[in-house]
Amino acid sequence: KQNSICIGSAVATRMQDETINMIGCFLNSIGLHINSDNDVTVKALLQNVRDTVLEAKKFHYVPFMDVLEA
Repeated sequence: KQNSICIGSAVATRMQDETINMIGCFLNSIGLHINSDNDVTVKALLQNVRDTVLEAKKFHYVPFMDVLEA
């Protein structure tokens, strides 16, 4: 059984002043690493996913390539 998954999610970013008035979609990818026990309940798993997403979104401005290189 697999206890760990890693998925990516796209988030919109317009943090730089230069991009505020530009037309187009500015996206960044965030990586989500989810761990679970074999006997975890669905409710607990979903809470874990929610917490992971909220934590990852705090760092949405970091370029994904910088995360990979770290």
